[in-house]
Amino acid sequence: MAYGKVKADTLVYDNSGSDVEVNVNALAPKAAPAFTGTATGVNLTLSGNLTVNGTTTTVNSSTMTVTDKNIELAKGAGSDTAADGGGITLDSTDGDKTWNWVNSTDSWTSSEHIEVASGKQYRVNGNNVLSQTTLGSTVLA
Repeated sequence: MAYGKVKADTLVYDNSGSDVEVNVNALAPKAAPAFTGTATGVNLTLSGNLTVNGTTTTVNSSTMTVTDKNIELAKGAGSDTAADGGGITLDSTDGDKTWNWVNSTDSWTSSEHIEVASGKQYRVNGNNVLSQTTLGSTVLA
């Protein structure tokens, strides 16, 4: 088998009996390619970094797994005021369930009750404040 080079400006191929000419320059990889359309029925693995720019990013998946230990919200907000209202929303037809930063109270705020699992405690600064059956000894009043 011989190897070599072919130099051509145009390629011609047979498309069901009619010749189709393609300019070779149109086949060259682009520095910033733009893709449109939908790829269905395929698995896609990207290596390297991925940046998505836009106003809405939608992930339609049953399970989303994130290996990183930290997810940043309101990146670049610059202040608590700018981050006001940021958080996590669980969409429900019975009313959304939220865990949000509320700047006016300087607090993380839940729209729902907080349930502590059996045998666990509510703690402040490492001290037991409340369990299912006991008020912590550090609570003075």
